[in-house]
Amino acid sequence: MKYFRIEEYVDKATYKRYGEKSVWFIDPRLVVLMDTLRELFDSPILINNWLWGGVYQYRGLRPSGTPWYTKFSQHSFGRAVDFDVEGFTSEEARLKIIEWHREGLLGDLDITLEGEVSWVHLDVRSHGEGLLIFYP
Repeated sequence: MKYFRIEEYVDKATYKRYGEKSVWFIDPRLVVLMDTLRELFDSPILINNWLWGGVYQYRGLRPSGTPWYTKFSQHSFGRAVDFDVEGFTSEEARLKIIEWHREGLLGDLDITLEGEVSWVHLDVRSHGEGLLIFYP
């Protein structure tokens, strides 16, 4: 992890129990992608901020027993994050991600984005479509 700490990907209880080993629960493709996005945006990205007294702790991994857990969510498998990019609306950030994916700047990963929400949801589930946008 170049730009993020593991605490930004996991909730407080997971980190308390596993510490730095919490990285076991996060898909490495997601880590590489988020570091790449941080470089391309050239702006801070906020996933979880509980470590610094913030309100977010379930925007990355969502283990069973936590408030936002759902059985088949990509968050439950450590393959998804919700985030905000400083200086960009969620729609502006999504459009940049789409542009960079089409330009090949994000590698050949399958990427899923959630549209029409006030944050960016991104996951790295394998679906064979390259870029997929879904609407809740």
